[in-house]
Amino acid sequence: MHRAELAHASNGSAGVPPALPAAADARVATFFGYWNSLPKDHGLPRLPDYLNRAPHDLQPTVAIVDIYTPTDLRVRLFGTALVDLIATELTGKAALSIYAPESHRFASSMAWQAVSQPCGYLCKRTFRSFSGAIITAPGIALPVRTDRSDCKTVINFTNLDQATSSL
Repeated sequence: MHRAELAHASNGSAGVPPALPAAADARVATFFGYWNSLPKDHGLPRLPDYLNRAPHDLQPTVAIVDIYTPTDLRVRLFGTALVDLIATELTGKAALSIYAPESHRFASSMAWQAVSQPCGYLCKRTFRSFSGAIITAPGIALPVRTDRSDCKTVINFTNLDQATSSL
């Protein structure tokens, strides 16, 4: 479903705030700016802070994924625009179920790395729409803190406004 192009957008180091490359997609940069503006708990925003202030225009293309182990990724929330795109509601389902089998290892590795280091990453996500078209769009994945001890959480934003499609 997605392919990482750049492991970036980390929490910064030695007090240096994280930054995106100048060429980053504008809406992805807006989403990152929102995430980066939230109060931090040990370098990461807390999920409740994100949810309480989330920009409404960005939410339809957000997926929130809880990561229990490197191979157990569960969708906590799948945005309405994403549901409409693939005609499948993934909230509450295994995240890897939407990936081609040959992509499972890479997808789970990127998600596990994002919550374990923790760090974020820029990517190009590829979806197969309900009509069969291949949709590619820029995105970003960013970790957040929760009160749960059994999993870690990552928020994925996809800019469908910049999507390209092919059959």
